[in-house]
Amino acid sequence: GNANMSLIRSRVSFADDALEEDRPMQGQSPYLINAGLFYRHPGSTFSMAILYNRIGPRLIGVGRSAILSEHSANVPDSYEMPRNSLDFNVAFDLRHGLELRLTARDILNEKVLFMQTAELTMMDGSSATRNEITKSYRPGTSLNVSLTYNF
Repeated sequence: GNANMSLIRSRVSFADDALEEDRPMQGQSPYLINAGLFYRHPGSTFSMAILYNRIGPRLIGVGRSAILSEHSANVPDSYEMPRNSLDFNVAFDLRHGLELRLTARDILNEKVLFMQTAELTMMDGSSATRNEITKSYRPGTSLNVSLTYNF
């Protein structure tokens, strides 16, 4: 088996008088986790693999700030939230260069969530944080069976 993890710190900086605030680079996750278990039966034509992947929250839409007369408007950044993904492969090497393979991708089929977080100032002067899911869907699990001939 194998496993790896990457920690990434990206930053886009703006001038102090800019309407935009410093933020992470768009599309860059702060962490990536990958792990895999692999098995090949000794003296056999059978092999299998199970693969795990997780990507941290990544900025997918940069928000905007604007000053409209005496009021300001703020559209918060939009993030794709973390999710777990699990894939499975099994293969049989058949005779005469044939290989039969079954692949299942995204077995967990967790929801893909896009979220915006807004910092609000209430009428009484207190502040509050509001998280809003702007898009949600399940990508589905895909199954693939293939027969390959190598010559």
